Amino acid sequence: MRRILASLAIMATIVAGLVVANAPTAQAATSPSTACSSVGPDGTWQTLSSHALSDVGRVYLMYKNGYNCVTVIKYKAVGTATYVEARLGIEGSRQKTDSGNYKYYAAVAQYAPNDCVWWWSGEMFTNGSGSGYWESGRISAYCG
Repeated sequence: MRRILASLAIMATIVAGLVVANAPTAQAATSPSTACSSVGPDGTWQTLSSHALSDVGRVYLMYKNGYNCVTVIKYKAVGTATYVEARLGIEGSRQKTDSGNYKYYAAVAQYAPNDCVWWWSGEMFTNGSGSGYWESGRISAYCG
């Protein structure tokens, strides 16, 4: 009887380990602060501005401790890799870009505590489900 109980306990431990090992991973960033924390300082970011990308997503300009971040959070085709682009321009410096086929967001950050920044973003879906684009332009750049 002891051998049977011991065997059952070992089997239960193995099954429990398999369940934990095959548990779904945590969902990727769904908040702009979390997305910016993946490319800049960790923690809570302040939203300076945001704009809708049609109905496919939203672009955010975020700030934390001298860092600026641009992130695009997808609303459509979430979990499916589609083209997403986030660009951040710093006055007197080159722009930084994060673009590619992403499932949840694109994000780029750069340290520029006292400079003017402008930002661009875009999303495009080749399956015909929509696209969106937004550009701040230098006129509506954020300085601070």
